[in-house]
This record gives sequence, structure tokens and C-alpha cells, in this order.
Amino acid sequence: MLLLLLTLLTGAQARTPRITSFDLAPTSCDGWKLEVEARGRARAVLTRSDTVVARWRPSQQPTYTRTGTAGAGKDVSFGLRVGLERESRTITMPPLPLEVVPSVTLFASGRTQHQLQARLVDPCNAYASAKIDARIGDEVAYAYVNNSAVSVELPGQPPGTHPVELRFLSRNDELMHTATLEIEVRSEPLDSDHDGFLPPLAGGRDCDDTNPNAHPDAHEGTKANGIDDNCNGIIDDGTTAYDDDGDGVTEDDGDCDDGNPRVYPGAAELWDCQDQDCDGEVDEGLDTTNPPRDTYEPNNTADTAHDLQTGELRGFTRELSMWVDGSKDEENFTFYSHDGMFDNWGIWVTATTLGVGARYEFRVSIGAQVNKATIDSRSKTLSVHGIPGLGDSGTYLLSIRALDESSCPLTVRLRSN
Repeated sequence: MLLLLLTLLTGAQARTPRITSFDLAPTSCDGWKLEVEARGRARAVLTRSDTVVARWRPSQQPTYTRTGTAGAGKDVSFGLRVGLERESRTITMPPLPLEVVPSVTLFASGRTQHQLQARLVDPCNAYASAKIDARIGDEVAYAYVNNSAVSVELPGQPPGTHPVELRFLSRNDELMHTATLEIEVRSEPLDSDHDGFLPPLAGGRDCDDTNPNAHPDAHEGTKANGIDDNCNGIIDDGTTAYDDDGDGVTEDDGDCDDGNPRVYPGAAELWDCQDQDCDGEVDEGLDTTNPPRDTYEPNNTADTAHDLQTGELRGFTRELSMWVDGSKDEENFTFYSHDGMFDNWGIWVTATTLGVGARYEFRVSIGAQVNKATIDSRSKTLSVHGIPGLGDSGTYLLSIRALDESSCPLTVRLRSN
């Protein structure tokens, strides 16, 4: 019997009309959101300004959501009735978000005018066309907005700190936002260390106005000193104490190639004729008896040369990745090169990656004309240029052979204009 009474009581409570939550809040920019939860069989009635805007049955729809927009400073009100319960909510829309970040706040005294520059952080894009009423003390200042920037022309001020009030107004002269900045006027020179560069507060880029050796035109040098000498935001970059390639190891810590993130002490060796682990040995501990074949093979002779299909191209650049298995493995490529207008023509061949100590002979030939060079570093280039007044278009042969018995990968950049 008691269980039956509890069941009936619980069911009656569930059917009793009631408001369980009624939330109204501003969202981003000029938006607002209304969220309602109710229960019971009675009809829920939502009103705004005494006008019914929605009716529903909570037993069929326990939650109700509504969104909208309203201007800053405007009131948004809703009333809700469910059975005998009545509630209302009212919010005043906040000002649209705005942050004013000054870029120049330090000035020298003795001037008749100061030019204050500031940046607007305006996520709702609400102030780009605003008017500004600017004041410093009892004086009116001229100011204007240009997209995300504001400029203020201030009357000259004596040494000291002075507040600047910025009042952003709508086209109807309604107050939208108020911001207060401060400027500092100094009687002493703004360039304190006399290095020719102003500090950021005075519109310059000197990151340490107490150190004449630290400024945007300074050099970091090769040895670390714990100072951002060139004011780029990075301390000791380019020195032996800085990890240039981001592999976690600096040159001071033993990184033998701080421009390659795959090379550092303890790295796994790869068969690429490089010293990955910086122990002074190349490809140690690896099985190098069966070299891979590249995709251009067979191209060991001029008759089997790989055609690069450049006949329709006025100018081109090709990256050629291959595996050169010692001096017995020659790589050959044919390509068509068009002579440029006004004899502005040439062919350039460089090695973009090559093994440690590896040496190659590069040859570019057409008929009996042969140009060749020994390439043992990425700084060397084989270049071919024509004779003014003569046509140099034709099919050329690029031949590459190793000058030692190393079996290594090689990447070559071939360019023609």
C-alpha cells in the first residue's frame, strides 16, 4: 500500500507544471541566448514585451532554446509561464569587445605635438567606422580610426605620465566604448644607450635600450652570450649554443650538422653516406652489400639515357634523385633546352644532397661540345651558357659518374631557362 502511494505521489509530482531552469545570457558580439527547461502537462508560454512569442507542451518538448541579437546597452527581457509558475529574465547587453594596444607611449619633451599610434583588437568588427572623442586632461585631441588602427594627435605635454581618454562613438554619437591610455613624456633622451635605435615604447625596435650592443642591426656572433643581440626575439640563435635544426642537440653538445634534424649524437645510422650519429664514421654497422636501384635505371650509357621530356618547356627545373653505385654506375639523362630570347639562356646543374666526401663528375654535352665539372659540395655548380647571336636550342645529355667507389644516394637540381 505504501509503495502504491509513493508511486502515485511521484507520478503526480512529475505531472505538476513547473519551470526547472530559465537562463538568458549574452553570447559573442551582439548575440544573446535563451535556454528554458520545464516539466508537466500544462502549456508553457513565453512572452517578450507582453507579446507571446512561443507556446509548447513541456511533456512533449522539455527544453526550449531561442537566440537573437541586440545592440550594446539594450535590454532584452522575457517572461515565462508554466502552470501557476511565472518567472522573468532581463539582461542589459554589454559593450562590444574592444582592446586598445598602444604602439607608441614614450615621447620626448619640448615638442608642440605628440603622435600616438594604437592598434584596435576588434573581434566583432564594430569600431572600424566609429568616431573618436579624445581628451588629454582638459584639452581636446584630434583622433581618427582607420580599420584596425587609431591615431591621436596630442598637444605637447610636460615631462611626466599623462592619461589619454578615448571615447568611441557611433554615427549617431552614442557612446560605444571608453578606453584610457597613458603616455610618458621624458626630458632625457629616448635613446638611452645612444646606439641609434629607439625602444618599443618610443616606436622603435631596440629590445634593450640599456645595452648599446643590442639592437636590430647587431650580429649574434658565433659564441653564446645569453643576450638577444639582434632583437629578433631569439637568444643566441645562429651560435654554437643554439639548436638550429630543432633536434634537441646543439653544436656545443656535439651535433655535427645543426642544419639537419636527423643528424645528432645517438641518431640511427641510415645508408646515405652521412654520419647520422656524429661519431666520425659513415654508415657503420649497416649491410651495404646490396644497394637499391633508382627509378631511372637502366641509364648507364648515352643510348639508354632517361628522357626528361622537356621538349615543350621554354624553361624548367627538375629534381633528380638517384643512387650512384660507385664509379661503374653512370647516370645519363637527355633533355631539350630552348635558347632564350636575346641569348638570355643557360643550363645549371647542382647537387642538393650528396654523401660525406663523395665526389662526382658532371658533364653536359651536345654533339662534340662538352662542359664538365667536379662536384664535391652543394656550393659548386656546373653551368653552360651559349654564344650571343647563335642558337643553342637542342637535345643535351647530362652524364653523372662517381669519382670514387662510394655507393651513395645523390639528388641533383637541373635548371634551364
